[in-house]
Amino acid sequence: MGQSRYGRLPKTENWQNVVALLASPRVSPAQAATATVRACRTALRRHSDDPVLGAAVYLLCRLPLAARQGKASQFLREEGLNPDALSAPTLLSEEIASTLHKRNFCNNDPSFVPEIAISATQETLAKLMAQSNLDLFADATGQMEQALAAYGTPRGFATAARIFFTSFMQRTLAYFLSKETVNVLGPKGFDSLKSLQNFLGDLRRYCWESSKIIDVFAEEWYSKHKWQEKLEPEHVASFVWAVIRKFSAEIGREHE
Repeated sequence: MGQSRYGRLPKTENWQNVVALLASPRVSPAQAATATVRACRTALRRHSDDPVLGAAVYLLCRLPLAARQGKASQFLREEGLNPDALSAPTLLSEEIASTLHKRNFCNNDPSFVPEIAISATQETLAKLMAQSNLDLFADATGQMEQALAAYGTPRGFATAARIFFTSFMQRTLAYFLSKETVNVLGPKGFDSLKSLQNFLGDLRRYCWESSKIIDVFAEEWYSKHKWQEKLEPEHVASFVWAVIRKFSAEIGREHE
């Protein structure tokens, strides 16, 4: 993701540890993830209140609930999205991405977070729809609402949240690692592009396993806040902040 555009990693001690690990042919995804998240933890926490990130999680939280209540079209309209997007998964994904991009135009603190959050949202929607086994011959809008409604419960939200934050964290780590991985292809690091791709695939699996730390937390948070009728943007923003801290702390632990 733009190593040549964004330059090498900073020459701080934490980042030099990352560089040293990547130069080792025996580096594991857990070691690289631990070192990287420690080095970028300040940036993650600084941007955990990013408006695009918060809006993405808010939509993933509220749209399924609205669909469960039979109000998906109304919710999209109220949020400034085209309700016709419910006619197909790809249209809904594109409409949400377009809306999030527009919200980023007014972002006073631009960073790596918005683009990663948007990509993670699209990946999450694609996986949720894929798990729903949509009938190609049934009413499209009705199917979409039914598929979304399955995630308008505490357990459903926990599933969506885990998929989203796994993608978000993996993409964040890959963003920082990509500044250096291109420089460690060869005898002193990854011996081929395939081995590097395998490493990045293992990194994704490691993030998925680590995301288990937020599963029960997300379910209990949703249950409590839905009962209290506190699923507004400011409440979701606090949830995002807590998840980023929990997830980064879990990945940043020592691993044998």
